[in-house]
Amino acid sequence: VVVVARDEAAPSLYQHGVSLGAEQVITLRDDEAWLVDQMGIAGDGRARAVVVAVVGARGGAGASTLCAAVGLHAVTERLSCVVVDADPRGGDLDLLLDVADEPGLRWDDLAQASGRLPASPLAHALPRRDGLALLCARHWGPVPAVATGAVLGALARGFDLVLVDVPHWHAQSGSPVLTQADVVLVATTADLRGVASARRVVADLDDHGPPVRLVVRTGRSGSADPDQVSRWLGVPLAARLPYDAKICADGDRGDLVVRASLRRAARAVLSDVAEVAGRSAAGVHA
Repeated sequence: VVVVARDEAAPSLYQHGVSLGAEQVITLRDDEAWLVDQMGIAGDGRARAVVVAVVGARGGAGASTLCAAVGLHAVTERLSCVVVDADPRGGDLDLLLDVADEPGLRWDDLAQASGRLPASPLAHALPRRDGLALLCARHWGPVPAVATGAVLGALARGFDLVLVDVPHWHAQSGSPVLTQADVVLVATTADLRGVASARRVVADLDDHGPPVRLVVRTGRSGSADPDQVSRWLGVPLAARLPYDAKICADGDRGDLVVRASLRRAARAVLSDVAEVAGRSAAGVHA
C-alpha cells in the first residue's frame, strides 16, 4: 500500500507500532489517522463478541453476582470473556471478584478514549481472575458516551463474550451500551417491589432495541413463581437465580464462589443468550 504525502508522518506511525521496512513505503498527508484505523481493522481478525447488557431492576436482584458468575462459567467453557462494571452504585465487581488491588487498566484510564481502539492490547491490559477479565473503576467519575462506545467496541473485537453490568437508569434507548448489545438481561426479585421495578425497566427499553430476557431471583418469603413473573412482565424467562445466604456471604467477603445453584443459573443464561443472539458468534454456543 502506498499513500503519497509528507515524510514527517513516519515518526508518528512508529508510535503506533507500525514498522516501515524497505519493501513498505508509506507516506501520508492528512490521512494518517485513517490509515492507522484501517490497519487496526485488518488486525482484528476475530469475529465480533456477543455483547450482553445486564440490568438490575432493583437492589438485591443479583445483577452483579450474575455477571460475575456467567463470566466465570464462560471461561470454564473456554470462551474469552470480559465483565464490564458500568454501574457506579452497583455491586463493586472488583471487590466481588477480588481484583481491586490487581494491576491493569480501569475506566479512569479510558475516560478520554475515542475512535477505534486497538482490541488486543486493551484486552491484555485488564486485570483478571481465573482467566476472566474485568473493566471497573478505581474512582467513579463521569465516562462520556463516546468513550464508553469506543471501549465497548474494542472489547467486542477482543473477546468472545462481553457482559456489562448496567444501572437501571441507563437502560434506555440511546445508551451506548444498548446500542452495541445483542441481548438485555433484566435481573429482578420475585416479590411485588421487584416486579414493579422490572416493569418500569422493561417499559424504558426501546421496542426496536435488542431482545430482552428475564432472570428472577427467588427464595424469600412472598416470592412469586418466576414463570408467573415472566407472564406478568411479558418477557421470556432466561433463568432462575435462587437466593442463597452462602453466596451473599461469599460476596460480602469479596470471594465469590460459583456454587451449584449459581452455576446452574449461569449455564442457563449462557445457553439462552446464545439462542437469543441467533448465532454461535465467536464461539458462544447454546
